[in-house]
Amino acid sequence: MFLLFVLCALVPILTAWIFSFEPWALLAATLLVCLISSTQILRSLHPLDALMEGTRRVAARDFASRVQVHSRDEFQELATSFNRMSDSLRVQFAALEALSEIDSLILASPGIEVILETLLNHVRKVTGCACVSVTLIDPDEQGHGRVYLHDGESGVERDIKRITIHGDLRELADAEAAALLDLRGEKDIPAYAVHVADRGALWALVQPVRGAQGVTAILTLGHREIPQDQVVRGSFARNFADRLAVAINSLEREERLYRQAHYDDLTGLPNRQLFKDRLLHEIARCSRANEQLALLYIDLDNFKRVNDTLGHGAGDELLRFAARRLDESIKRSDTVARLGGDEFVVVLGALLDPDEAGKAADRLLTELSRPLTIRGRDFQPRASIGIALYPGDGATPEELLKNADTAMYRAKEDGRARATFFEAHMNERAQERWSLETGLHRALQLRQFVLHYQPQFGLANGVVSGVEALIRWNCPVHGQRPPTQFIPAAEESGLIADIGEWVLNEACEQFQHWQREGTSIPRISINVSAGQLRNKQFTNRVGEALTRFNVPPWALELEITESVLLAGDEQTTQTLAGLAQLGVSIALDDFGTGYSSLSYLRRFPVDVIKIDRSFVSDIPDNPDACAIATAVVAMARSLRKHTVAEGIETEAQLEFLRTLGCDSGQGYLFSKAVPAEELRHILQNPPAAVRPQAVELAVRTTRQRASN
Repeated sequence: MFLLFVLCALVPILTAWIFSFEPWALLAATLLVCLISSTQILRSLHPLDALMEGTRRVAARDFASRVQVHSRDEFQELATSFNRMSDSLRVQFAALEALSEIDSLILASPGIEVILETLLNHVRKVTGCACVSVTLIDPDEQGHGRVYLHDGESGVERDIKRITIHGDLRELADAEAAALLDLRGEKDIPAYAVHVADRGALWALVQPVRGAQGVTAILTLGHREIPQDQVVRGSFARNFADRLAVAINSLEREERLYRQAHYDDLTGLPNRQLFKDRLLHEIARCSRANEQLALLYIDLDNFKRVNDTLGHGAGDELLRFAARRLDESIKRSDTVARLGGDEFVVVLGALLDPDEAGKAADRLLTELSRPLTIRGRDFQPRASIGIALYPGDGATPEELLKNADTAMYRAKEDGRARATFFEAHMNERAQERWSLETGLHRALQLRQFVLHYQPQFGLANGVVSGVEALIRWNCPVHGQRPPTQFIPAAEESGLIADIGEWVLNEACEQFQHWQREGTSIPRISINVSAGQLRNKQFTNRVGEALTRFNVPPWALELEITESVLLAGDEQTTQTLAGLAQLGVSIALDDFGTGYSSLSYLRRFPVDVIKIDRSFVSDIPDNPDACAIATAVVAMARSLRKHTVAEGIETEAQLEFLRTLGCDSGQGYLFSKAVPAEELRHILQNPPAAVRPQAVELAVRTTRQRASN
């Protein structure tokens, strides 16, 4: 090229000089110039043609062919640069195609192992590394991981043991970009790079993979020579790491959604939906194999008492204990699930004999009844189990569930803590229970509930001290039903809170009516459930009822059971404190029948202690009952609490309680619970046992016996 330039520059000079000679010399000079020019032009066109052809091949994405120029001039340098550009484009297009394929896999969600196999294969091809690995961090146990390796010979290995990477994980969390590790030295090799080192890698390019919760994986590229284009390879590693992060996050999100839809949050067991799917599958399998299966319906006994006494947190802890024990007690091929509340189900497949189901149920009962400690308290759970068999007791999941549930209720009726097989006649009892719950809903809507009132009298003076409001149900089918026949069903169905609120307003309205007509009743008492006390709005509702019906707070007494105090949960404690501040009285009902503790009387605002009828009925003949009654009255007097004895039915009981100094009493000796309109007549004509002359005679007799 330089020579051509020189000749062209000399042409004008030579021309001027030649014109001074002969014509033949001029012709020779012209031919010489043309010859030299054509030669140089031909030498330039060959490299240009090669470069043009190379450009066309690159445009067609043919990066393998090389541009061959051996001119030892600028054209050769241009060809070398062109070939380097072609190599770079080849790698970049390969990377883009690989990333596109990985993106398609992520959208298809084939599973993490399929994505990893594709990703590792592409990483090795694109970057030219000797081997490459991905270490997946265990989301359930941070600091541990599992390694997937591609060494170019045996493909992707999946059976590598788990590794521990606590310290390495903390170091990688702070890394901003890919880091180059020297694997040749004496320094300990990080656990995630050991496998590439074992395959002969002397250098490792390490790229952390980050997700929403931090480092979720580690991409490690192993090289046998130090990579010369570390920046470029690091850029590729970062791109692949970003795709891997998307894949992991996508799979984790799908896993979370699946678990939310099919597993119970509290216990981790399959929920009702997944249980039905598995039961359908097992029914189909047993039908093909002509086998039997058993469905065990499990309900924890007295679980509501645990919630009421120890709080819902303790109840949740008990459910987790029960779930773990059930899961550990069945075969891997069987299924245990939580339906909700304290109800579990177990599917036992491939039964050769129905007795196997009974034996399995006995094992589960034994396992569930092992003592445990919940929040510092020793507890021994119990359960009732109903058993339904396929195909004899049902051919569909719905039939099996219904019949196993029916058998479970029969087990509870027979004494709890036992297993019962379903029998056809049990459906009649289940229908009765369903009718009862349905009837309660209707009774609340149609105002079929009424209150009866049992008077309480002062044992020392015979003066009425209050009345207790007791609910009755005027059932159109069965007539008037006492609370013992429907309150347990109301508690199980959740209607007890609505019924309790109706009782509160009805009793306050009746008290207002008595006050207007001049009937003197110092106090009206109603029973309150644990669920009402755990309602944050209960104190406000009591205050609203008092205001609406113009009832002074001291005229309302709320009766609670010992189990409510045993719970001692924060909301119940706050509600009791609010009620005391409101000015209403708190009575402790059925005292002595449960977990009696003097600490209750010190910690909670209890004003009245009621002696349970189970003790009163045995006095004065039973020394133990007499001792308990004596202790309760003495304790209450020392704590300045009012005492009320329930269930007084005989003169002997009355006289004994008067001797003890019990303040008030109620029972059939005085009056049963009666409608409001009958109560006024009883108060105007007191029972003989509480008339002034009878009281005076009893007091005088008691004093004489004491003096003797």
